[in-house]
Amino acid sequence: MNVINISYVKENKSYEIRDADFSDRFIENSCLSVESCKQKVDRFLQNFGGLEPWELEIISTAVFIKTNEKIELSDIAARVFELKPKFPLDEIKNTLTHSGIAQYIH
Repeated sequence: MNVINISYVKENKSYEIRDADFSDRFIENSCLSVESCKQKVDRFLQNFGGLEPWELEIISTAVFIKTNEKIELSDIAARVFELKPKFPLDEIKNTLTHSGIAQYIH
C-alpha cells in the first residue's frame, strides 16, 4: 500500500504527487496527532506536488547534501552546483528558494 502516488505526466513531462488511499490510515497509525501529520502531508504535497523532475532532482540533491555533509544552509546551492553542473547556479538557487525546502533541511 502507498501513502503517496507519484505518476509521470507525459503531456507536460512532469511528475504528479498525490496522497493515496492508504495515506489517511497511515497517518492515523503513525502520528501522535492525526491533524498535525495531515497538515505536514498537505504542506509537502502543496510544496512539491507540482514540481518538474529536474526541480525534484535539485531538491533531493540538496537534502542529500545537508543530511550527509557538514555544510551551512547558505552553502548548499553552490554544493549542488558542484555536483550537478548541468543546472545553472541561479536556477538551483531559485528552485531551493521557491520550493520552501529550507524549512525541511535546517
